Amino acid sequence: MKILILGSKGMLGGELVRQLSGEELFQFDSDLDVTDRELIQSTIEKIKPEVIFNCVAYNSVDKAEGEDVAKAQALNADAVGYIAEAAEEADATLVHYSTGFVFDGMDENGYSEDDQLNPQSVYARTKAEGEKQAAKASKHYIVRLNLLFGQSGASENSKKSFPDLTLRLAKNKTELDMVADEISTPTYAPDLAKASIELVKEKYPHGIYHLPNDGRASWREFAEEIFRIKDVNVKINPVPASKFPRPAKRPRYSVINNNKFPKLRSWKDALKEFLETSK
Repeated sequence: MKILILGSKGMLGGELVRQLSGEELFQFDSDLDVTDRELIQSTIEKIKPEVIFNCVAYNSVDKAEGEDVAKAQALNADAVGYIAEAAEEADATLVHYSTGFVFDGMDENGYSEDDQLNPQSVYARTKAEGEKQAAKASKHYIVRLNLLFGQSGASENSKKSFPDLTLRLAKNKTELDMVADEISTPTYAPDLAKASIELVKEKYPHGIYHLPNDGRASWREFAEEIFRIKDVNVKINPVPASKFPRPAKRPRYSVINNNKFPKLRSWKDALKEFLETSK
Protein backbone atom coordinates (compact mmCIF):
# COMPACT_ATOMS: atom_id res chain seq x y z
CA MET A 1 0.00 0.00 0.00
CA LYS A 2 1.30 3.45 -0.92
CA ILE A 3 0.99 5.69 2.13
CA LEU A 4 1.77 9.36 2.75
CA ILE A 5 2.39 10.51 6.33
CA LEU A 6 2.32 14.25 7.03
CA GLY A 7 3.85 15.27 10.36
CA SER A 8 5.98 12.12 10.33
CA LYS A 9 8.41 13.30 13.05
CA GLY A 10 5.79 14.04 15.69
CA MET A 11 4.75 11.66 18.43
CA LEU A 12 1.88 10.08 16.49
CA GLY A 13 3.47 10.42 13.06
CA GLY A 14 6.61 8.69 14.26
CA GLU A 15 4.56 5.83 15.65
CA LEU A 16 2.71 5.43 12.35
CA VAL A 17 6.06 5.31 10.53
CA ARG A 18 7.23 2.52 12.85
CA GLN A 19 4.07 0.47 12.49
CA LEU A 20 3.82 0.92 8.72
CA SER A 21 7.47 0.17 7.97
CA GLY A 22 6.52 -2.69 5.66
CA GLU A 23 4.46 -0.45 3.36
CA GLU A 24 5.55 1.92 0.59
CA LEU A 25 5.94 5.03 2.74
CA PHE A 26 6.36 8.68 1.87
CA GLN A 27 7.15 10.87 4.87
CA PHE A 28 7.12 14.62 5.32
CA ASP A 29 7.42 16.85 8.34
CA SER A 30 8.67 20.45 8.40
CA ASP A 31 10.25 19.81 5.00
CA LEU A 32 6.82 20.19 3.40
CA ASP A 33 4.82 23.39 3.91
CA VAL A 34 1.25 22.12 4.26
CA THR A 35 -0.05 25.70 4.16
CA ASP A 36 1.11 26.01 0.52
CA ARG A 37 -1.91 24.86 -1.46
CA GLU A 38 -0.14 24.42 -4.79
CA LEU A 39 2.74 22.54 -3.17
CA ILE A 40 0.36 20.17 -1.39
CA GLN A 41 -1.57 19.52 -4.59
CA SER A 42 1.54 18.89 -6.68
CA THR A 43 3.12 16.65 -4.01
CA ILE A 44 0.06 14.45 -3.62
CA GLU A 45 -0.53 14.38 -7.38
CA LYS A 46 3.05 13.18 -7.90
CA ILE A 47 2.98 10.50 -5.19
CA LYS A 48 -0.58 9.29 -5.85
CA PRO A 49 -0.94 7.74 -2.38
CA GLU A 50 -3.73 5.35 -1.51
CA VAL A 51 -3.85 6.65 2.07
CA ILE A 52 -2.85 9.98 3.65
CA PHE A 53 -2.35 10.24 7.41
CA ASN A 54 -2.42 13.91 8.40
CA CYS A 55 -0.71 14.27 11.79
CA VAL A 56 0.12 17.96 11.34
CA ALA A 57 -1.46 20.24 13.93
CA TYR A 58 -0.94 23.42 15.88
CA ASN A 59 -1.31 22.41 19.54
CA SER A 60 -0.19 25.44 21.58
CA VAL A 61 -3.64 26.01 23.00
CA ASP A 62 -2.85 29.23 24.87
CA LYS A 63 -0.70 30.85 22.18
CA ALA A 64 -3.56 30.32 19.74
CA GLU A 65 -5.56 32.81 21.80
CA GLY A 66 -3.11 35.60 21.05
CA GLU A 67 0.06 35.74 19.02
CA ASP A 68 -0.52 32.61 16.96
CA VAL A 69 -4.17 32.90 15.88
CA ALA A 70 -3.22 32.97 12.20
CA LYS A 71 -0.83 30.04 12.57
CA ALA A 72 -3.46 27.92 14.30
CA GLN A 73 -5.96 28.71 11.54
CA ALA A 74 -3.45 27.95 8.80
CA LEU A 75 -2.31 24.57 10.18
CA ASN A 76 -5.47 23.26 11.84
CA ALA A 77 -8.03 24.37 9.25
CA ASP A 78 -6.81 25.86 5.97
CA ALA A 79 -4.10 23.26 5.35
CA VAL A 80 -6.55 20.44 6.04
CA GLY A 81 -8.75 21.78 3.27
CA TYR A 82 -5.83 21.74 0.84
CA ILE A 83 -4.94 18.17 1.83
CA ALA A 84 -8.57 17.04 1.52
CA GLU A 85 -8.92 18.59 -1.94
CA ALA A 86 -5.77 16.87 -3.13
CA ALA A 87 -6.83 13.58 -1.53
CA GLU A 88 -10.15 13.77 -3.38
CA GLU A 89 -8.42 14.37 -6.70
CA ALA A 90 -6.04 11.46 -6.07
CA ASP A 91 -8.91 9.19 -4.88
CA ALA A 92 -6.96 8.70 -1.64
CA THR A 93 -8.31 7.92 1.82
CA LEU A 94 -7.62 10.74 4.29
CA VAL A 95 -7.08 10.01 7.98
CA HIS A 96 -7.17 13.28 9.90
CA TYR A 97 -6.73 13.75 13.66
CA SER A 98 -8.83 16.02 15.85
CA THR A 99 -9.61 16.51 19.54
CA GLY A 100 -12.26 16.28 22.23
CA PHE A 101 -11.82 20.02 22.70
CA VAL A 102 -14.28 20.55 19.84
CA PHE A 103 -17.05 20.00 22.42
CA ASP A 104 -17.96 22.48 25.17
CA GLY A 105 -17.10 20.06 27.97
CA MET A 106 -20.27 20.59 29.99
CA ASP A 107 -21.55 16.99 29.83
CA GLU A 108 -19.93 14.83 32.51
CA ASN A 109 -21.09 11.70 30.65
CA GLY A 110 -18.82 12.60 27.75
CA TYR A 111 -19.44 12.96 24.03
CA SER A 112 -20.28 10.56 21.23
CA GLU A 113 -18.96 10.76 17.69
CA ASP A 114 -22.02 12.54 16.34
CA ASP A 115 -22.69 15.03 19.15
CA GLN A 116 -22.93 18.68 18.22
CA LEU A 117 -19.68 20.63 18.30
CA ASN A 118 -19.36 23.71 20.48
CA PRO A 119 -15.68 24.75 20.65
CA GLN A 120 -14.73 27.21 23.39
CA SER A 121 -11.29 28.47 22.31
CA VAL A 122 -9.45 29.57 19.18
CA TYR A 123 -7.56 26.28 19.13
CA ALA A 124 -10.78 24.30 19.45
CA ARG A 125 -12.53 26.36 16.78
CA THR A 126 -9.71 25.81 14.30
CA LYS A 127 -9.77 22.09 15.01
CA ALA A 128 -13.55 22.02 14.46
CA GLU A 129 -13.08 23.85 11.17
CA GLY A 130 -10.41 21.33 10.25
CA GLU A 131 -12.92 18.53 10.70
CA LYS A 132 -15.27 20.23 8.23
CA GLN A 133 -12.43 20.61 5.76
CA ALA A 134 -11.34 16.97 6.13
CA ALA A 135 -14.88 15.81 5.40
CA LYS A 136 -14.56 17.30 1.89
CA ALA A 137 -12.61 14.18 0.96
CA SER A 138 -15.14 11.49 0.05
CA LYS A 139 -13.05 8.81 1.71
CA HIS A 140 -12.17 10.19 5.11
CA TYR A 141 -11.68 9.18 8.73
CA ILE A 142 -11.75 11.94 11.33
CA VAL A 143 -10.16 10.53 14.48
CA ARG A 144 -10.55 12.36 17.79
CA LEU A 145 -8.18 11.87 20.70
CA ASN A 146 -7.17 13.54 23.97
CA LEU A 147 -4.06 13.74 26.16
CA LEU A 148 -1.73 11.97 23.75
CA PHE A 149 1.25 10.33 25.42
CA GLY A 150 4.07 8.14 24.19
CA GLN A 151 7.61 8.29 22.84
CA SER A 152 8.65 11.85 22.01
CA GLY A 153 8.74 12.74 18.35
CA ALA A 154 11.97 13.53 16.50
CA SER A 155 10.74 16.99 15.51
CA GLU A 156 11.95 19.92 17.60
CA ASN A 157 8.32 21.07 17.67
CA SER A 158 7.06 17.76 19.07
CA LYS A 159 5.63 18.14 22.55
CA LYS A 160 6.76 16.11 25.53
CA SER A 161 3.96 13.96 26.88
CA PHE A 162 2.44 14.42 30.33
CA PRO A 163 4.20 11.42 31.95
CA ASP A 164 7.62 12.72 30.88
CA LEU A 165 6.89 16.25 32.07
CA THR A 166 5.45 15.08 35.37
CA LEU A 167 8.38 12.81 36.18
CA ARG A 168 10.79 15.62 35.37
CA LEU A 169 8.95 17.95 37.75
CA ALA A 170 8.99 15.30 40.47
CA LYS A 171 12.80 15.13 40.49
CA ASN A 172 13.08 18.42 42.35
CA LYS A 173 9.82 18.47 44.32
CA THR A 174 8.36 16.89 47.40
CA GLU A 175 4.82 17.80 46.40
CA LEU A 176 2.97 18.98 43.29
CA ASP A 177 -0.33 20.72 42.66
CA MET A 178 -2.43 18.90 40.05
CA VAL A 179 -5.77 19.91 38.59
CA ALA A 180 -8.55 17.63 39.81
CA ASP A 181 -11.63 19.11 38.14
CA GLU A 182 -10.74 18.71 34.45
CA ILE A 183 -11.53 15.20 33.24
CA SER A 184 -10.36 13.69 29.98
CA THR A 185 -9.53 10.47 28.14
CA PRO A 186 -5.78 9.72 27.81
CA THR A 187 -4.58 8.26 24.50
CA TYR A 188 -1.44 6.16 23.99
CA ALA A 189 0.22 6.91 20.65
CA PRO A 190 1.08 3.28 19.72
CA ASP A 191 -2.50 2.15 20.44
CA LEU A 192 -3.93 5.06 18.46
CA ALA A 193 -1.64 4.35 15.52
CA LYS A 194 -2.58 0.67 15.52
CA ALA A 195 -6.31 1.46 15.62
CA SER A 196 -5.95 4.08 12.88
CA ILE A 197 -4.23 1.58 10.60
CA GLU A 198 -6.95 -0.96 11.33
CA LEU A 199 -9.63 1.58 10.33
CA VAL A 200 -8.07 1.76 6.89
CA LYS A 201 -7.02 -1.84 6.36
CA GLU A 202 -10.28 -3.33 7.61
CA LYS A 203 -12.26 -0.79 5.57
CA TYR A 204 -14.39 0.58 8.41
CA PRO A 205 -17.17 2.91 7.23
CA HIS A 206 -15.85 6.41 6.60
CA GLY A 207 -16.70 9.06 9.17
CA ILE A 208 -15.81 10.19 12.69
CA TYR A 209 -14.21 7.92 15.28
CA HIS A 210 -13.22 8.40 18.92
CA LEU A 211 -10.08 6.39 19.66
CA PRO A 212 -8.79 7.20 23.15
CA ASN A 213 -7.77 4.45 25.50
CA ASP A 214 -10.55 3.12 27.68
CA GLY A 215 -11.31 5.03 30.88
CA ARG A 216 -11.08 8.62 32.02
CA ALA A 217 -8.86 10.60 34.35
CA SER A 218 -8.20 14.03 35.78
CA TRP A 219 -4.69 15.43 35.66
CA ARG A 220 -4.39 14.51 39.34
CA GLU A 221 -5.43 10.90 38.71
CA PHE A 222 -3.10 10.65 35.73
CA ALA A 223 -0.18 11.89 37.83
CA GLU A 224 -1.05 9.59 40.74
CA GLU A 225 -0.95 6.56 38.43
CA ILE A 226 2.39 7.66 36.98
CA PHE A 227 3.91 7.96 40.46
CA ARG A 228 2.37 4.65 41.58
CA ILE A 229 3.89 2.77 38.64
CA LYS A 230 7.30 4.44 38.99
CA ASP A 231 7.24 4.30 42.79
CA VAL A 232 7.79 8.04 43.12
CA ASN A 233 7.24 9.47 46.58
CA VAL A 234 5.84 12.90 45.79
CA LYS A 235 2.68 14.25 47.40
CA ILE A 236 -0.02 15.39 44.96
CA ASN A 237 -2.30 18.20 46.04
CA PRO A 238 -5.64 18.25 44.20
CA VAL A 239 -6.45 21.80 43.10
CA PRO A 240 -9.13 23.42 40.88
CA ALA A 241 -8.22 24.52 37.35
CA SER A 242 -8.91 28.09 38.46
CA LYS A 243 -5.62 28.00 40.40
CA PHE A 244 -3.79 28.11 37.06
CA PRO A 245 -5.37 30.94 35.02
CA ARG A 246 -4.72 30.39 31.31
CA PRO A 247 -5.66 32.42 28.20
CA ALA A 248 -7.61 29.58 26.58
CA LYS A 249 -10.71 28.06 28.11
CA ARG A 250 -10.46 24.30 28.63
CA PRO A 251 -13.43 21.89 28.62
CA ARG A 252 -14.20 20.59 32.08
CA TYR A 253 -15.12 17.19 30.62
CA SER A 254 -13.16 16.54 27.43
CA VAL A 255 -14.33 12.94 27.62
CA ILE A 256 -14.87 11.25 24.25
CA ASN A 257 -16.77 7.97 24.15
CA ASN A 258 -15.84 5.28 21.64
CA ASN A 259 -19.08 3.83 20.24
CA LYS A 260 -18.00 2.71 16.75
CA PHE A 261 -14.75 0.78 17.16
CA PRO A 262 -13.56 -2.02 19.49
CA LYS A 263 -12.49 -0.41 22.73
CA LEU A 264 -8.78 0.12 23.19
CA ARG A 265 -7.13 -1.22 26.35
CA SER A 266 -7.33 0.88 29.49
CA TRP A 267 -5.13 3.96 29.70
CA LYS A 268 -3.66 2.56 32.92
CA ASP A 269 -2.43 -0.58 31.16
CA ALA A 270 -1.06 1.50 28.29
CA LEU A 271 0.66 3.88 30.72
CA LYS A 272 2.26 0.96 32.54
CA GLU A 273 3.68 -0.37 29.28
CA PHE A 274 4.99 3.05 28.31
CA LEU A 275 6.67 3.74 31.64
CA GLU A 276 8.20 0.27 31.85
CA THR A 277 9.59 0.31 28.31
CA SER A 278 10.61 3.94 27.83
CA LYS A 279 14.17 5.03 28.55
